[in-house]
Amino acid sequence: MAIFNPITDSKTPDVIANATTRASSFISGIINFFFILGAIYFIFYAIFSGMAIISSGGDEKKLAAAKTQLTNSLVGFVIILSVYAILGFIAKFFDINLLNPVLPQLIK
Repeated sequence: MAIFNPITDSKTPDVIANATTRASSFISGIINFFFILGAIYFIFYAIFSGMAIISSGGDEKKLAAAKTQLTNSLVGFVIILSVYAILGFIAKFFDINLLNPVLPQLIK
């Protein structure tokens, strides 16, 4: 990576613009990654708790534990969807897009 002098080099604004665009894309990717990771975790957790319900064999303790697991997975998924909806609400009404952030540039 080269060193740029912002006073004498004419390519500096392009480098800074590209850096802020890449940083914004990176932050957006991280946020989306965690939403997808949470959804995948919910799917696996719900499948495993469903299998635990099926394999409880009438044992009340195992059945109660499996139902608690299923309830916890549904609550977690509702929380993930709520966070996504709140971020969408903030983006729409306050014009602050936290799902696709745009970092400010010092040089235009």
